[in-house]
Amino acid sequence: MQSMAKPATVILANGAFPTQTAPLRVLTTADFIISCNGATQKLLNYGLEPDVIIGDMDSISQKYRRLRKARIIQIERQTDTDLEKALKWCVTEKRDEVAIVGATGLREDHTLGNIFLLFDYAAKFDLCLYTDTGIFLPLTCSTELPGIPGQQISLFTWDRTIQVSTDGLKYPLQKSTFATFHSGILNECLGESFRVEFSHGTLLVFLEYGVEE
Repeated sequence: MQSMAKPATVILANGAFPTQTAPLRVLTTADFIISCNGATQKLLNYGLEPDVIIGDMDSISQKYRRLRKARIIQIERQTDTDLEKALKWCVTEKRDEVAIVGATGLREDHTLGNIFLLFDYAAKFDLCLYTDTGIFLPLTCSTELPGIPGQQISLFTWDRTIQVSTDGLKYPLQKSTFATFHSGILNECLGESFRVEFSHGTLLVFLEYGVEE
């Protein structure tokens, strides 16, 4: 499970560039940065350079290709978004801890598609997605997570057969199933941690940032 500490690899997607402390900290302290095609210029404008650029290169200039030293991996496959191309590359390269930033904002269809990708790659490596308001964390096994009193927590799953139990949330669940994808939203952490147990599959947790973020 993603520790939410310093990640080894960060993927910058081509959504809205982050403005809040948490995602910017993740980006600036990364050991290895992958930028998705058009996100590269945003990264350069912020003063950072990627180690790898991945995508179909439809929105990156020839001038940039000549001037920068980053490894460019051009993948024409149009059935995948640039973010999924980057995630597949991480699987091939056996990277075991990956954080995504810049995947939300701008177009809502891209935002939803990027969030839904977490379900497909949750079992392949430790993975999380930082937005400007919180963290999406896909879980593949029951676990205890750090929290803050009053922190907003939401749970999501496609599988209506998953039984979910919680401890430490304002509205506890006891072997509950979700009738819809959004049945588990708008809960609240009561203390400094909470526990989520579930029978099988993948459960997506959204954790709102604390005041210190």
